[in-house]
Amino acid sequence: MKNFFLVLIVAGLFALTVKAAENNIPVAIAVSPGKYDFNYYHIEYILTADNFILDKEDTIRDNGFFQILIDKKEFPIPAPHCRKRIILRMPSSSTYLATPAEKVLSERSIQLKTALFNKVKEVAAGKLKELKVVIELNPYVKVVTENPLKLELDYCNVFFRTQWNFYVDNLEPLQKQV
Repeated sequence: MKNFFLVLIVAGLFALTVKAAENNIPVAIAVSPGKYDFNYYHIEYILTADNFILDKEDTIRDNGFFQILIDKKEFPIPAPHCRKRIILRMPSSSTYLATPAEKVLSERSIQLKTALFNKVKEVAAGKLKELKVVIELNPYVKVVTENPLKLELDYCNVFFRTQWNFYVDNLEPLQKQV
């Protein structure tokens, strides 16, 4: 089995399409250099009513946190230590901020996270066929091989990609904060 199909390098972002060895699902993996001598790994994932369930709470917290459970067999990155599910979490937004401007940004990020959660619920209910989301695999990912790139989850947690409390819905390099 070949483990890679395409290599693309764009402005400091490396994207590779690989097949996960465990379940043979092709996935584009974006690799972006981190601030502290390690890389960040991101993937696009299509949520459908068949590949995830809502968390038992089925709600979003006031700070924007929510989580869903993805079927391990449908996830493109092997997770040998997980039984059945991968937990996909939306990190909470900070609500303890010093300035009024920071508070406004935090409130806006929570509004956008709530809108995403509502779309996720629509997919779960069958009202929306699918939803593309971007997932950050760090910090619970390890590189099994670099060439071809093969990743594996150490734990059963992954996160929606975020920057400065905001969900990032693409694989593009992140902008520096000004």
